[in-house]
Amino acid sequence: MVEPMKTPPWVSPPRLLAALSIPFAALAIQWLFWGAIKPYVWFLFFPAVFFSSWVGGLVGGLAATVLSATMVAVYFMKLETAHILDNPGSLLSIGVFLCMGVLFSLSHARLRTVNRQAAEALESARQANEKLLAANADITRLYEKNRELDELKTRFFANVSHELRTAPHLTTPAAAFPAGMPSAPDADISPQAVEELSARVQEIVTQRSRLDAEKRETQARFESTFEQAAVGLAHVAPDGRWLRVNRKLCDILGYSRDDLRRITFQEITHPDDLETDVGHMARLLSGEIPSYAMEKRYIRADGRTLWAQLTVSLVRDDTGRPDYFISVVEDIDRRKGAEAALREIRERFTVLVENAPEAICILEEGQVIYANALSHNLLGLPREHDRTPPFILDSVTPEDRDRFRAWLALRQDDAAESGADTMSPVEEFCFLRKNKDRVDVEVSAVPLFLSGRRDVLLFARDISERKRTYEEIQSLARFPGENPNPVLRVAPDMTVLHANKASAAFLDHYQSGLGQPFPAPHQESLRAAFATDRPVVFETEVGKRTFAMTVHPILTSGYVNIYGMDVTARKKAEAQLVAAKDAAEAANRAKSEFLATMSHEIRTPLNGVLGMLQLAQTTALNEEQAQYVATALRAGRGLLRILADILDISQIESGHLVLAATAFEIQEALQPVFYAFTHEAEKKGIEFSCVVEPSTPDIFCGDAGRLRQVLYNLVGNALKYTDAGSVRLRVFPLPESPGHEGTRLCFDISDTGVGIPGDKQARVFEPFTQADGSYTRKYGGTGLGLSIVRRLVDLMGGTVFLCSQEGIGTRVRITLSDRRQTACTTQGPTAIEAGEPDAGRGRRILVVEDDPVSQFTARRYLTKLGYRAECADNGQQALEALRNGHFDLILMDIQMPVMGGLSAAAAIRTDATFRDHAEIPIIAMTAHAMLGDRERFLQAGLSGYVAKPVELSELKQAIEQAMDAPPTPLPQ
Repeated sequence: MVEPMKTPPWVSPPRLLAALSIPFAALAIQWLFWGAIKPYVWFLFFPAVFFSSWVGGLVGGLAATVLSATMVAVYFMKLETAHILDNPGSLLSIGVFLCMGVLFSLSHARLRTVNRQAAEALESARQANEKLLAANADITRLYEKNRELDELKTRFFANVSHELRTAPHLTTPAAAFPAGMPSAPDADISPQAVEELSARVQEIVTQRSRLDAEKRETQARFESTFEQAAVGLAHVAPDGRWLRVNRKLCDILGYSRDDLRRITFQEITHPDDLETDVGHMARLLSGEIPSYAMEKRYIRADGRTLWAQLTVSLVRDDTGRPDYFISVVEDIDRRKGAEAALREIRERFTVLVENAPEAICILEEGQVIYANALSHNLLGLPREHDRTPPFILDSVTPEDRDRFRAWLALRQDDAAESGADTMSPVEEFCFLRKNKDRVDVEVSAVPLFLSGRRDVLLFARDISERKRTYEEIQSLARFPGENPNPVLRVAPDMTVLHANKASAAFLDHYQSGLGQPFPAPHQESLRAAFATDRPVVFETEVGKRTFAMTVHPILTSGYVNIYGMDVTARKKAEAQLVAAKDAAEAANRAKSEFLATMSHEIRTPLNGVLGMLQLAQTTALNEEQAQYVATALRAGRGLLRILADILDISQIESGHLVLAATAFEIQEALQPVFYAFTHEAEKKGIEFSCVVEPSTPDIFCGDAGRLRQVLYNLVGNALKYTDAGSVRLRVFPLPESPGHEGTRLCFDISDTGVGIPGDKQARVFEPFTQADGSYTRKYGGTGLGLSIVRRLVDLMGGTVFLCSQEGIGTRVRITLSDRRQTACTTQGPTAIEAGEPDAGRGRRILVVEDDPVSQFTARRYLTKLGYRAECADNGQQALEALRNGHFDLILMDIQMPVMGGLSAAAAIRTDATFRDHAEIPIIAMTAHAMLGDRERFLQAGLSGYVAKPVELSELKQAIEQAMDAPPTPLPQ
């Protein structure tokens, strides 16, 4: 008999009719209360669609969604077909509603399917359990019946035996007794007793037959229940052997009964579930638990893995020992598949939302109850929060916060009609990230109903780059017109295709314009750009302004763009720079001339002072007079040293100081320093020592004179600031180290003087700086010594290290490198021998000097040396004296009235009148002691050079060297 086809539950007519009636009910209720809930057109229809999809399934939900959207559009939005496109906000709300209805319908359909499958599985399990319980009850009842039958059988035979033995008077034929029963032929049995016994035997036989029938019926019912059960049933031995299985279990596992009896349940249990199952069995056998249930996997005969719900209980025998397990196996593979599918859908949804290119949030009363990964970075939401979810408004910038609150309220209430005129469904707001950076975001939102709550689904996307690009495009579009400089475009035929407003002055100046030829004076620059495809720059004067015009050829476009730049200010700045440079050079020249003049003017009178004092020392003086002269001479030389320091600073700052690279002996360079300060140290009672370590090389390459100047300053400072104790100069080589090639010497000067305060040590190497600059300072000085030391050492490629402690002493270390890698010349020591007073007797020297004091000093000193000295006041007088007489040497001042020293020397060397005197030695004795003066004078043909103030010993040495030297070559 064929059963009639049933309509599936999800499309049953009653449910479908109920689903379609819900939107009509919502229409009626909203129509009655429209005045109170207006303009919330979707107020009741979202719940209506939700319940319609729940009642009517997929078909009912979709039909109710379309019906509800039609009702709202017709009755509440009052949309007409001809005006639908004029109201995009309403269209968007209808679209969102349709999407939510489809989502509700699909969700409820899927949920209904899963619930139905779960209910079916539960019902199958319940029926199987009921059948199992009934089978157990039948087995128990059968067992009781068997036991009762056995008792009855025992009592029956006992009664029969008793009756036969206690009624010997009864006589009955042998056929009256059952077969095998002994007869008593001699007994006297009454007929009544025989009948009674027969009746009781018949009753027992009848009862036994009835019990056997009930037993067979119970056994058949148990067999039927066991075999026809909807779940797999089995009796399993304690060691895991299958004792008895029903047909359903064979179907579930794919094995036959015989196959199952040959294996154990452990062999077909999935390895991952075996340990758990065996553990539960052990607890069941030990009596710890009465039964257990678990989900486990079996391996079917075809190799496929099957999920099953296993329920196990234990049957014990009369002695309490485990007899066998009763196992109920339910196939839950479909349910597991449904759960896996549901889990996969959930995971796919999570992956889709978490990896969406937009930020997605769910808002409940302004609080963020869910946010995907992109929302944390884009909207500045915290990844972790306490029990209180964050508020979305906290991430909006203060200036956009009120506007966002109003917009969100409209979106949450879905007020399409009222909000359409003021705010669009998609708006732009500014959010604050975690690092307080501002980001432009485009957001949209739709209402969302979850678990009876009215939430908002928010979508956000970063539009900062888009806005920047748009603004840049707008800026570029406005650039030519807004550019304050000329921007033009010219065709190959020299026609002006485009010109911005700033180009008007340029074109008007040349009487040109848009659509006219480009100014003729500059067309050649444009042709060069067209020909070479390279930018060309030309300058043009437009009134009082100067423009630099850059011609840029645009490849494959057939035109050039011309960009002008107003360079008037730059031209003025360049002119000002040139003027400033000229002024600086003039100031530098004026400074040099001033220093040269001051040096000359100071040295000239100082020459007379020091000369007179030196002459006075050659006379017979008493002890007091000698002390006065020595003191005055020392003071004058100190003044000369100050002047030399000022000139050195000036030369170093101007970069004109050139160092020599000459090989010299260390001992020879140190002896003058040692001898210069020995007397002063003895006078102050200070121990002064100079130690050169044995490992120090004998020859060193550098500027010996500047090295002595450095040591003079350092040793002089040490002696000046030391009142007791010692001053020590020590020289030793430094070990080789990476990055330093060649020999390095260390000059260590230490003293036990007053020391330098810690806050002043960093400034003592600055010019004009002293540790004590007060009016009550104890030690004098200009403050230039250490500054010159630092700069000279820097020029020589060395380093200076100062370590001092106030009240204990000071240590200064100078480190210099051998300069053998440069052109290093060898200079042997010059022996200065004291000549006899009459060494120059008979030789004539002409002193050309305009200063009477210097003239008198030189003549007197030469006379003491035995020379015959004559004087001339200027170069012209020197030439006249040379015409009228013979001289062996000339001491020539450089700066003199009428004729200077260089002019006179040039005349002597080149004029034919003085052919006989052309090779006469001429020594410059001048106050011009600036850097380069000596070299300049020697190149002019002079034989030697002595700077004022003149040290008489140096003058004596220069004269003797000039007279013994070969003739000086004539200047070219």
